[in-house]
Amino acid sequence: AFDTGTLIRWLDYNDTFTAAQGSHPSDNLGGILTAADALSRSGNSLTMLDVLEGLVKAYEIQGRIAIENDFNAMGIDHTILSRVAVAAVVTHLMGGTRDEIINAVSNAWIDANLRVYREAPNAGWRKSWAVGNAVAEEVRLARMAMVGEKGCPTVLTAKNGASTHVIATASRLRVSECMAITSSRIRCSSSLRRACTGNPRWNARSGCIRW
Repeated sequence: AFDTGTLIRWLDYNDTFTAAQGSHPSDNLGGILTAADALSRSGNSLTMLDVLEGLVKAYEIQGRIAIENDFNAMGIDHTILSRVAVAAVVTHLMGGTRDEIINAVSNAWIDANLRVYREAPNAGWRKSWAVGNAVAEEVRLARMAMVGEKGCPTVLTAKNGASTHVIATASRLRVSECMAITSSRIRCSSSLRRACTGNPRWNARSGCIRW
C-alpha cells in the first residue's frame, strides 16, 4: 500500500477536489487497490467493480468532510481525509461489520499529523510519500479492526484529548450528519449517478449505493 500510494502521488498529477480543504481523492486508490489485490489473491471473489465502488465511497467520504473543514488552517495535513476514507472502505472490503468499520475509522482520526513538511523550509520528499504512508497505516488499522482491535468511541467528542480538542482550532471540525461514518450507506454525487445506475446495489429512489 505504501509503494502503490507513493507511486500514485509522487509526480503530483493527481485529481484535485477544492473545497474548504483542498485534497486529492485519487490518493485513496493506493490503499483500496492494494487491499483488494491482496484479498483476491487469498481467495476472496473481489472484482474491479468492488474496487470502483470502494473508490466512489472513498471519494464521497473525503469530499463530504473536506467541504466543511479547513484542516490546513488547523495545521493538520489533508492526508487525514484519506486516512478516514481508506480505513472505512478497506475494512468493508475485508468483510467488516458496522462496529469493526467504526473501530477502524475512530483509530484513523487519531492518526492526524502535522502539515509542516508541505512548505519551505521543511518541504521535501515526504510531501510525495506522505499519503503512501497514510493509506498503508489505514490498511493496517483495518486488518487490526478485523481481529478485534477496539476503537475510540468519543474520538471526536471527548472533552479532553479528542481530535477536536487537540487541534488548535478544534471548534471548527465538523462532520455532517448526512455523512456520518456510521451510516449504512453513502450518497453518490450527481456527477457519479449515471455511472452507478447499472450497479445492482444502486437504489434509484434514494440515490445511494448500499454498503
